Order: sequence, then structure tokens, then C-alpha cells
Amino acid sequence: MASAGPRLARNTGERGYRHRQAQGRTDRRRTESARERRMSLKLLGQ
Repeated sequence: MASAGPRLARNTGERGYRHRQAQGRTDRRRTESARERRMSLKLLGQ
């Protein structure tokens, strides 16, 4: 599931972004690279 997060975000785009937001706690456990991707997705969302 953890690996599916970023992959889904890339494939689905907004859907993946929203899904990752919901699982922010699990994402927090991941490395900084995951946080950077999350921030980049946030910027794209805006």
C-alpha cells in the first residue's frame, strides 16, 4: 500500500493527491523524498 501511494498519485493525479492527503500520517513516516513529492503535488494542485 505504501508503494501504491506515490504511484497512484502519478497515475490518477488529483485523486492520488487527495488520497495521499488522507494518509498524511503514513506519508509522514516515509523519507523526505516522499514529502518533497507531496509538496510538488500540492503546488500542482494550486
